Order: sequence, then C-alpha cells, then structure tokens
Amino acid sequence: MPMPALPVGAVSCRLRCKMEGEAKRVCGASPPRRPSPLYRQSMNVKPTRIWKRWALVVGLLVGLGILVANRPWWAWYPHRQADARLAAHRLGDASWWIEIAERVGGKNSETTLYRAKLARKAGDTGQAAEYLHQAEMQGLAADRVVREQILIGAQSGDVLDAPRLLPILLQGSPRDAPDVCEAFAIGFYTSHTAMETAIQVLNAWVVDYPDDPRPHVLLAQLSLEVLDMDNAMLELRRALDVDPGHGPAAMELGKLKFKQQ
Repeated sequence: MPMPALPVGAVSCRLRCKMEGEAKRVCGASPPRRPSPLYRQSMNVKPTRIWKRWALVVGLLVGLGILVANRPWWAWYPHRQADARLAAHRLGDASWWIEIAERVGGKNSETTLYRAKLARKAGDTGQAAEYLHQAEMQGLAADRVVREQILIGAQSGDVLDAPRLLPILLQGSPRDAPDVCEAFAIGFYTSHTAMETAIQVLNAWVVDYPDDPRPHVLLAQLSLEVLDMDNAMLELRRALDVDPGHGPAAMELGKLKFKQQ
C-alpha cells in the first residue's frame, strides 16, 4: 500500500526543526520582531556617555540645591525694581517690591537696607535709623552703613560737615549721586541756614542729570518757601516735561493751581 503524500515543504520543515534541536515547530510562526532604532542606539551607548549624563543630572541637582539654600539671591530682581521706584520717588510701588523681596529672599541685610532707604525717602529719619541698625546687625558692610548714616543725618538737617562729606559721597557710583544730592538739599532746606547752598546743589543736579524730575520738585519747594509761586509752578512744569508721569510734581502743581482759583 503506497505511503500518503506529504504536504509540500513538510520534509524540509521537519528536517530544519530537527537540525536546530527545537522541540517546537517554528515553521509558520511569525518572525521575531526587530529591535527599534532607539533600542539599538541605547544598547550601543558607551559607558563614558552614560557617566557624563549622570554627572550632568547630579550637577543640575546640586545647582538647584544651592539656589534653594541661598534664598537672598532670589531677591535680586525685586531689589532692582525697588531701587528704580525709590529713584522715581514712587514710594508705594517701592514698598510693594520690598515686600516681594522679603517673601522670596527672606529678611536679610540688603532688604532691610531698602527699608531704611524707603523710610528716609518718606521723611521718617528715626525709622530709617532703626532699620539701618537692624541691617548692620544682619551683616551689612560697614562702609554702606556709614554712607546711609551720613545721608540720614544730612536729610535730618545735620549739614555742618557737608562741605567735606558731599564731595566724598559724590565720588562714588554715578547712579547714587542723585540720592546724595537729594538728601543734602533737603537737609539744607530743613536747617533753614543754607538755602543758597541748597539751590546750588539742586542746580548742579539738574545739569548733571537732566532727565531727573526730582531737583525741579525740590526747587519748587524752595520757591514756595520764599512765596515765589510763579517760579514754583515753572519748576513743577519742568519736572513734568522731564517725566509726565511724575506723581509728586503733578500733585503739587494741582494744589497750586487750585490755590490760584
């Protein structure tokens, strides 16, 4: 009796399975998947590259930890904004930025110094002195403490040593010169003993910093002291020409116009 015919390819399939030593037929099974390009690339990464990646991650974590630990660094931007508001005599905005600096950077000598400057600008020299003492206890540099002490004393009317101190302070940073001129001019004005010197300081301030409206406002106050309302209004208009958004100048000019009605 003849043997039944085997399907085409059955013999070769059995032979191949036997040669490979497999107990299970693989013929007709789906071919194995090829690894993805990303997998092959990851398998080919050299150990040195892996260590470099881990070193980068560790470096980033260490840097983040330093930033978290060094909170005063975070207050750099609020300090800069507060400085600009103090220069423009926008004390309400400056106070807001100082509060932001305390929230993000904590209470430190730099932020407390800004508190002292804010109090001095507002005319509260006693509170300014208290804040300055706190800043000194928090580690503020001695030269900065002395400088602010001189400005607080000058604005309070202690201008007897002004001829010696004023040139020294003006030799510092040009950015600080308007602040120095303002403190001494207010001191001369407050003491009522050196009005001419106050006018000279303010006129020099106008020449050196023509884009600053503050000397015009102070010149207007000096003019009102001698009842020269016309010159006071002229100086206030000059301040608004320099800075149309300067609040103190606009407010004082409005008061004078109301009085003239």
